[in-house]
Amino acid sequence: MLSRREIMVGALLTGTLAACGRLSDPAPQQTSGPGGGASAGAGGSTTTGSAGGAATAKPVPSWRSVNEIPVEPDSPSRGLAQTSPVGDEVKIDAGLGLTAPSGSKVTRRTNDYGAPETIIELPGAENGFPRLLVDYVKSFGRSLTEETHAQEVFLAMEKARSSYVLRTREQWPGADEAFAITWSTSVTLPDWSKVPMDAAGLWLGNGAGGGWVMIATAPVGGLADGKPLWDTLLSARLPS
Repeated sequence: MLSRREIMVGALLTGTLAACGRLSDPAPQQTSGPGGGASAGAGGSTTTGSAGGAATAKPVPSWRSVNEIPVEPDSPSRGLAQTSPVGDEVKIDAGLGLTAPSGSKVTRRTNDYGAPETIIELPGAENGFPRLLVDYVKSFGRSLTEETHAQEVFLAMEKARSSYVLRTREQWPGADEAFAITWSTSVTLPDWSKVPMDAAGLWLGNGAGGGWVMIATAPVGGLADGKPLWDTLLSARLPS
């Protein structure tokens, strides 16, 4: 069973950059996170969802005591929905499917905690970004509500490296529960310079106590509605 720290730090710190032999700051999210109305995405994709995104959500303080963070998200749903972008189908562990832009680099491996992991770097990525990291978790060991609450608390505690954390409950085809978290962060490059990043996570439950954790990270603006990475993240299709 993976703990909240194992999943978040494993996905962000070990996963987001370790595949390229680099280190990153363990955080990402933003109060005005990705969202908005339907739009045409890059590469001819059509965004059929993400209507009413974070822009319409109730403002959440950029920082508050972790004791004030409720288990059930206190911001309304962003209304996220699946996208149908043009690109190549990528099969993820346990039957999850995604559509990534043609020419994306797909790396499959086992993470430091023995779980299968897939990293998708989009065409033109610099220093490994923009990218999507996907972990399959056989068992969260608790409800997905509690799991994502722990992730939100962890990010809030890391306020020196993550800000504008916003968690919302969503609905997703085939998932018994779904949650989105967005935040802002920075990544340390090999030359020790820091690059501001936007990040978005999508947690999808499989109805059997496990599911998938997807973390998208891109330079600021790279997760706007209709951007290729945003469309790739929201293209997630659960097995029927």
